[in-house]
Amino acid sequence: MESTATLKNELIEKIKNSQDSDFLNALKIILGTSEQMPYALSSSQEMAIQEGRKQIKNGEFLKNSEVMAEARQ
Repeated sequence: MESTATLKNELIEKIKNSQDSDFLNALKIILGTSEQMPYALSSSQEMAIQEGRKQIKNGEFLKNSEVMAEARQ
């Protein structure tokens, strides 16, 4: 695995050499987002997430293909 310093240097070089404004704007958004405070969840949202994780652990879920097949009927 690369060191943080090596990775930073590689990214800096790729950014400096890029002429793709869409790519650079996407990076700007990503970097701006990573510096924001994480979204705070309400207790009911936390409970819903925990319930969903429990259901997944217990196999209580449908695969995407199953949902799509059901939606097409």
